[in-house]
Amino acid sequence: MRRRCTVSPIAGEDKTMTELQRPVRQARRRLWVMRWMGALAWTLAGSTVLFMVTVMVERSFGLFAQSGPFLLATAAGLAGAAVLAAAIWTLATRESMMTAAARLDEAAGLRERVGSGLYCASSSDPFAQAVVSDARQAVRGLAVGHHLPIAAPRGTPYTLGTLLMALLVLWLFPPLDLAGTRTEKEQKKQNEQMVKRSQAQIIPIVKKTMDEIRQKNPAIKDEIDKLEPMEADALQTPLDVRRQGLKQVEKLGQKLEDRKNSEEIGKVNEFAKMMRHLAAESKSQSPVGKLAESMSKGDFKAAQEAMAQIQAKLSATPKTEAEKKQAEELKAQLAKISAKIDQIAKDDKNMRDKLSNAGLSDKEIKQALQNLNDKKLDAVAKQLAEKGMSQPQISQLMQQLAKRGAACDAAKQMAKNMASACKSGQPGQQGQQGQQGADGGQPDDLSGLTAAAQQLSEMESLQQEMNQIAAAMADVSAAKDSLGNACQACNGTGMVNGKPCSACNGSGMNPGNAMGQGQGHGPGMGPNPGQGQGGVAPSAQTAFRAVERRSSVITRPGSIISQKFINGEQIKGDVSTPFKEAMISAERDVTDAIEREQIPRQYQSSVKNYFTRARETAPPAKDEPPTPEKK
Repeated sequence: MRRRCTVSPIAGEDKTMTELQRPVRQARRRLWVMRWMGALAWTLAGSTVLFMVTVMVERSFGLFAQSGPFLLATAAGLAGAAVLAAAIWTLATRESMMTAAARLDEAAGLRERVGSGLYCASSSDPFAQAVVSDARQAVRGLAVGHHLPIAAPRGTPYTLGTLLMALLVLWLFPPLDLAGTRTEKEQKKQNEQMVKRSQAQIIPIVKKTMDEIRQKNPAIKDEIDKLEPMEADALQTPLDVRRQGLKQVEKLGQKLEDRKNSEEIGKVNEFAKMMRHLAAESKSQSPVGKLAESMSKGDFKAAQEAMAQIQAKLSATPKTEAEKKQAEELKAQLAKISAKIDQIAKDDKNMRDKLSNAGLSDKEIKQALQNLNDKKLDAVAKQLAEKGMSQPQISQLMQQLAKRGAACDAAKQMAKNMASACKSGQPGQQGQQGQQGADGGQPDDLSGLTAAAQQLSEMESLQQEMNQIAAAMADVSAAKDSLGNACQACNGTGMVNGKPCSACNGSGMNPGNAMGQGQGHGPGMGPNPGQGQGGVAPSAQTAFRAVERRSSVITRPGSIISQKFINGEQIKGDVSTPFKEAMISAERDVTDAIEREQIPRQYQSSVKNYFTRARETAPPAKDEPPTPEKK
């Protein structure tokens, strides 16, 4: 039985096309890969050349402080750009199916049989179908990968050569820094490191000083908190850090100086000076004598204790005539001390001398004193300005007058309170007298003594605060010495021959210098040496006889009691006029430091004599006549 097979033309056509297109598509993909690899070889070579140019430019001009991350990012970017450019070029120039079939025919030696079969696959001509059938027979079992293998492109040697050159350039090309930017950046980096080292040493000193002053002087705590912090933008060198630190410490010192010179605190010193005149009244061993002695010494705590003893004795009711007599004697002594204090308070010789030294006449002085009593300070300042005094001089004198006036007012009030305890009346009847005082009469014994004791308590509190201010100012002075103690190797600059100083590690501070180190004052002396206040000591005339006699004196070099090194260059040659001008300027600064008591008292005389001897022994300058010798 014969069977009849019917084949759909469309299905046969699809099967034929599939058999022919499969190897052609495979060939085309291989051609695309080879084209992409060839393009990638050239784009990588070009990117490598650009990378070498980038390395040379960057190292020649020092464009970046850290070139490693920049070059790594550049290499990655250029490699990605090469891959992308090769992919775009491959897509733009990719082979079509007919081109791939022609390449496959050529590689496999099929004499265009595959290409002709693809071309005739859609034709129904018997000859065309025969061509297609022949093409199908040719591609069966054809190994496309064997005929079109994926091999290294022709540009591979160029790519490898440029990569090797890039590695050599990256390894061997030296940093030239033609524009000097690298040196500048390295210098900036070194400065930043040195500034940080200086800050690590200076900021703790300033902070410790501020904390100690806050703790010792709560009255100015709020003002200290208002101080502006160190300006970080202005800190370019270790010298800037030290200047900022010194500026902060000087602001602290100015706050303390203002508080010390205020009328409230300054009156304590003046009051203590005025009470020294009671030294002659302190010979008695009675409570009043102890009161006078304590006040003459400025010991307000002991004065309070003596005042409490007086108050206890006057408040007790006398039981015998002897006790009554003792009470009357105590009142008499208290009245004498009260009168003496009142006399001291009314003595305006000190203020007259200050106003007279300012150039005021007797009439003007009288008017100024009246204005001071009436608290018309502006009128007094106007009088001083008319005499040609500068504003700083006026301010300083007005501070002194205000403190003296406040001390006089306190002394007058003290005398008035003490005098109230000396009124006639029976001791022990303070309750009735106190009632009388409440009804409009004068204050009684207890109220007056209580008010005087309260004054002494306030004086003691202010005196303690003044001592705390003195201790804080000593801390400020020690902080200034620490901050001003620069490294001798680099003179505080932190640099030696263009490199960080090895002695101070670039901080500019003296090695080993820290708060509390190197500030000793000898054995047995604390960190804050005491300052004498002077006073009126009791004196007695004794017999004496003057004898004129000339003694032989052997002058020998004395011992050095003070020594200080000054940073600077020692210059040979004669003393010149600029040197003398510098010596005069230094002498003025030292005189100002002595007046402000910044130099310990035991060294003040030797410092003064130093400039006197230097002025006498210095040879004259060339442009001035020699000083005649003293006969």
